[in-house]
Amino acid sequence: MAESFESNYVNRSVQPESLSWQSDALCAQTDPDLFVSGDGVDPEIKKQRIIEAKKICGYCEVAKDCLHYALENPDNKGVYGGLSDRERRKLLKKPYKTASTFLAIQALNRQLE
Repeated sequence: MAESFESNYVNRSVQPESLSWQSDALCAQTDPDLFVSGDGVDPEIKKQRIIEAKKICGYCEVAKDCLHYALENPDNKGVYGGLSDRERRKLLKKPYKTASTFLAIQALNRQLE
């Protein structure tokens, strides 16, 4: 039986040198409010920000690393690796073995749309 993302990723320690990918992240070059909307933000504005952030993630070369980081640190809020915190919580419950598998499924779904 396949292990869940939670058993593969949660509670691993992230070493500082493993965060070097962040300097190549497209989000580091854009408005951080797109990726992390604080409390009290109008729900419609928050939805639009998430949509825009996901578009940026779709072009980012380090989205996979970002998603791995977010899955290893599930308390992070906002969009990481193209997924919102709500989507990542759902993902952690699914039986995919790796983020690569999930990203491949996501890419296939986009091609079929």
